[in-house]
Parts: sequence; C-alpha cells; structure tokens
Amino acid sequence: MGRSYGIAKVAVTSKDGRYTDTCTNQLLFKDVTDTAKYYYNPVYRAADRAITKGYSDGSFRPNATCLREHVVTFTDTLIRD
Repeated sequence: MGRSYGIAKVAVTSKDGRYTDTCTNQLLFKDVTDTAKYYYNPVYRAADRAITKGYSDGSFRPNATCLREHVVTFTDTLIRD
C-alpha cells in the first residue's frame, strides 16, 4: 500500500445521489504513515497539540535520539492535558 504525506480530500456520494459527504485527512510526516506502528498516534497527537513540528524536510524521525530537553517538553505538555 503506497502512502505519502500531504493532504487528501475525499468526497463521496451515495449511489442514489441523495447523500454526499467530504473528509480531509492529513499526513504530516513522510516517515510516519503506518498506523500499526507504536509511535503513529503519539506523534500525531503531539503534532495536533503543537508540541512538535518535525523536521523541515517533512520527516519526524521517530527512531532518532530523543534528548533530555525533548523528553521534558513532551512529558510536561502531555501531563497538563
């Protein structure tokens, strides 16, 4: 299954044409696309709350080293929720 990051807008209409709906889905990080990975939900939760933005190249790098300052920021912000 190929996935890429960005915004996907989906519009659907029932067969009889009576009902329509739209949905927008956004994948922010090109390296966080597999919903089965343990880090998928926490990464997007932190991004939704503006705790983290990832890197300018569109990656999050979930396997990169997390510095003490990062841990403190993540923990402090998530505890306040």
